[in-house]
Amino acid sequence: MVNTILEKNIFTNKNSIPAIKNLLILAGVSATGKNQFIEKIQTDGHKKLVDDLQLNEYTNAQHIDSGTLNSKNLNICASELILHFDFMHHALVHKSGFKALSIIIQQSQKINLITLCSSAKILSQRHNQRIKDTLQKASPKQKDQLFFNYHMLYFRYKQAIFENPIQLNKYYLKWEQFIASHHLKNHYLLDSGLPELDYLGAYSNEKVKTILGQAEKI
Repeated sequence: MVNTILEKNIFTNKNSIPAIKNLLILAGVSATGKNQFIEKIQTDGHKKLVDDLQLNEYTNAQHIDSGTLNSKNLNICASELILHFDFMHHALVHKSGFKALSIIIQQSQKINLITLCSSAKILSQRHNQRIKDTLQKASPKQKDQLFFNYHMLYFRYKQAIFENPIQLNKYYLKWEQFIASHHLKNHYLLDSGLPELDYLGAYSNEKVKTILGQAEKI
């Protein structure tokens, strides 16, 4: 389902957003810890990683998440921007998010790209916990609403993907193709399944497959 509001709104052309000096794209499928990573680099966490990847200019950057990217109220007001991009969500629901990201990339002077990954087993556990937490927090009235039930169906659909490393890797492959089409460099891979993020150097799908554990039976 394409988000037509977005397509008719500020991302109809690149002149609708300001020039961005420094853009950090933090990408991954759902449940890879993107929000936690952003919070840590903006509160002096992961200091060694910030220094190694030269991310110091992003400690006070504006942060835009995947949901906001699809909003008609999106307002980019800083020259330093961190963009949280859930490419699994955009591939499944808001495909126009890729168009929005393309235009932001065109408007950016310097781009750093970090993709987060973790084993399919860990991602499955994290996402399943999200389902449990959502159900626990919802009131009986909310549970009767059509949107809530649609949301839970979407969660369970994603859960089936998380339990299959080969299916999960397809989303990483699509992301890799998108990045290649924009000729982006400075693309790094981090394993977010460890207590301290493991910096694995330049992104490659062979590394992704190893992290996901395609040979594992979940």
